[in-house]
Amino acid sequence: VTGLVTANGITVGSGATLTANGGLSIVGGTLTGAGTGTATSSSTWSNGNMSGTGGITNFNGPLTITANSQQMDLRTVNNSAAATIGNGNLNIRNAGTFNNSATGTFTANVSATLQHDAFNEPAIFNNAGIFNKDGIGTESFVRVLRFDNSGTVNVNAGTLKLGGGTTSTGTFNIANGATLQLTTQGGGTSYNLNAGATFLGSGKVEFGDNGNANPFNINAPSTANTANVSILSRIVTFATGADFSTTGSLSISGGTLNGAATVTAPTYT
Repeated sequence: VTGLVTANGITVGSGATLTANGGLSIVGGTLTGAGTGTATSSSTWSNGNMSGTGGITNFNGPLTITANSQQMDLRTVNNSAAATIGNGNLNIRNAGTFNNSATGTFTANVSATLQHDAFNEPAIFNNAGIFNKDGIGTESFVRVLRFDNSGTVNVNAGTLKLGGGTTSTGTFNIANGATLQLTTQGGGTSYNLNAGATFLGSGKVEFGDNGNANPFNINAPSTANTANVSILSRIVTFATGADFSTTGSLSISGGTLNGAATVTAPTYT
């Protein structure tokens, strides 16, 4: 299709392909089906839902999401350009997957909540590209919506809360005054830092939430260069050989530091 496709209820059946060269505007209804929809130009998602077991939606051009509690159910969405989201909720449910590819940038401008609002199957946000948290307020991944990072996360302002679990081999840059929270308030039970995971910047990294105490596992050597690290209520376990060093401060207030590795920090409280 050459022009802009406005979706207010579209089914792309199994084996079928819809290519919107003028972009895709999802304004209501449900984009569903087991086929593939691809937008190659600027697109918007202001209302309506996306669903369909095996269905794929590719955004190869810029994507603007106005979060109005839309649902992404049983579908895979791939972003390979520049996506932005503002205030509100976006629900990723029932094995839904949002992939921010290696060429993609996903920017949360202020406060938004991305959540898994149905507990039947896990849902995942995969970041292989660049994820930016800009502006004041909190961007939350909660209710067992996992956030896996193999790319770069920039917490430029405010707070990024990862409450649904995470596995990371990528980089987290936390700016001065900003906070990365690794918390179990969102129902997540699996938190793993694997080889390559690094914290950078002069902001704060918090393990725990003064509430639940599900464990966080550091499985390979990792570094927090200048970041200030706090263990609040989590059992943080360092596997044998998974030495951890920070050039900022380390504080433990209610949590437990566990394991056989070496932890190095210039100041400790």
